[in-house]
Amino acid sequence: MDGSVFLKLASSICFSSLRSLTLKYVVFPHDKSTKLFSGCPVLLDLTLDKCGWWNVKCVTIAAPMLELLTIEEHEDNHDNF
Repeated sequence: MDGSVFLKLASSICFSSLRSLTLKYVVFPHDKSTKLFSGCPVLLDLTLDKCGWWNVKCVTIAAPMLELLTIEEHEDNHDNF
């Protein structure tokens, strides 16, 4: 997948004022990489556009203020994600 970004996150992440987040072509290589979604307590809008979910079995989005969740998949290459 050309142009993708692989996330390597710190053990603790907090974006305490982040209200909107759009990630496009981001690869989540394992379950721990999705912890990004738990450090955004005032997140209102989350868009995941054509992201890769390699070896991810469960995604938890702990955003109590979340109003809009959009997940767009790449229609041509489901097997590559």
